[in-house]
Amino acid sequence: DGSTIVRGMKGDDSQGVDSGALLMWGSYPSPSCPAGFYGSLCLPCPSACPDNMTCQDGYFGHGCVCHPPFALSASLTCSECMSGYFGQDCTACPDCRRLSYCDDGRRGSGECLPVTAVEHMYNYTGSVQQYVTPNFACT
Repeated sequence: DGSTIVRGMKGDDSQGVDSGALLMWGSYPSPSCPAGFYGSLCLPCPSACPDNMTCQDGYFGHGCVCHPPFALSASLTCSECMSGYFGQDCTACPDCRRLSYCDDGRRGSGECLPVTAVEHMYNYTGSVQQYVTPNFACT
């Protein structure tokens, strides 16, 4: 990958395990944490994350995060599905093509539902509506 480990002396934890390393990308050093540690302080990952979560390690990791296809809910638990997944187990939606969309989400059926002409004109997709202004000529 083009990186070279130069030295592993960023810091260590109470067990004497090296908790950081200095990597080089080109001529710029970039901090890194070993597997099982995360964040700028290279904190150890919890021994067990809550349901549907996994520890995102590495210097830019955030500790326990939702693992795909689960997504964070308003209650800050991983109890929702990512877009394009449906049902209690967050099963992948079928390929619904351009003129239909998947009824996704935890309460979704996974069925391909027809897109109305207005929704199609504004590029409606999935459980999140993204409206794109059609190209109209200015006069």
